[in-house]
Amino acid sequence: HEPINRLNHQMCTRAVEGRFVTFVLIVINLETGEMKIANAGHMPVMIRKTDGSIEEFGEEAVGVPIGVIDEFPYDVLARTIEKGETCVIYTDGVSEAMNPASDLYGVDRLRELMQASQGGHADDLGKTILADVRKFANGRPQNDDITIMVFGRK
Repeated sequence: HEPINRLNHQMCTRAVEGRFVTFVLIVINLETGEMKIANAGHMPVMIRKTDGSIEEFGEEAVGVPIGVIDEFPYDVLARTIEKGETCVIYTDGVSEAMNPASDLYGVDRLRELMQASQGGHADDLGKTILADVRKFANGRPQNDDITIMVFGRK
């Protein structure tokens, strides 16, 4: 709890009013694979399980963005990343990317791409997602940042 609470306090007391940031904090025990996750207004972590299914972890515990409510009681969830699983954290610039017809890329498309990209390295999945978002946008300029973080456990 402490790191996210301190960061939130700093943003609430020292940042420009009305400014906020979504944030996911994950601490991983490299020996056991246990993850502790706190989510401040961000999309849930997407986890591709070994059977190919996609889990949106922590959806029920998404707190407010950092910088909105001082001393907000963020939940910290625990989940072990199993061998062969891959986690994807992304900004809404991915899911809300638009094509020239103003269609959204969407979470369903991301989920389907993750399922179809089984067996590859985490770096490859990140590059595949970015390439697919750009292909989908088909030249339409980004309206938000695109950040993708992918990691897995072997």
